[in-house]
Amino acid sequence: MKINCFDILAPFYDLFIAIFRRRIPAKIFRCLKPGEKDVILDLGGGTGYNSRRMVRDRQFLIVFDISLEMLKRARKYKNIHLVQGDARHLPFKEKSFDIIMAVDSLHHIQDYSGVLREVRHTGRSKFFAAEFYGMKPMGKIFTGLERLLMSVSYKSPGDFFQEALHHGITGDLKYISSYEYFFTGSIH
Repeated sequence: MKINCFDILAPFYDLFIAIFRRRIPAKIFRCLKPGEKDVILDLGGGTGYNSRRMVRDRQFLIVFDISLEMLKRARKYKNIHLVQGDARHLPFKEKSFDIIMAVDSLHHIQDYSGVLREVRHTGRSKFFAAEFYGMKPMGKIFTGLERLLMSVSYKSPGDFFQEALHHGITGDLKYISSYEYFFTGSIH
């Protein structure tokens, strides 16, 4: 049985992330180097786990997610604003954000092109994505389990790079494990 919504996972999500992904926010912060007045959008940011570790007093950060239950968990954090919606149809003005990040979320949305089109429209400067792709045995096991439980669609790092380029987002790929890569890009 596939899980169609992260609402079911919301109560357990932060615990899972704290165990298996606790070093990711620091790695993201080093890649993005957000300025103290940057306006940041966290696409598919769920419970705000990554965002709350990045936001500073002078930054404006929005966690955007389709799951209301995930967003309810993020309400406890100060300096984070919450918006529910579909990442393929962002309700923001053109060039609203200095930084847009999508951490472990695009493969759940499954419409890379639609999301990247919105990123280009609403982003001013930087785009960051952390995505899964089973390249080695451990990665294949991880992504295989996710496929069993959820609706997902993975892009290979090369395909993701080309898709981003097609939408006017240039950048670099960095493999951080046997099942995940980072894309750090510039929006043109």
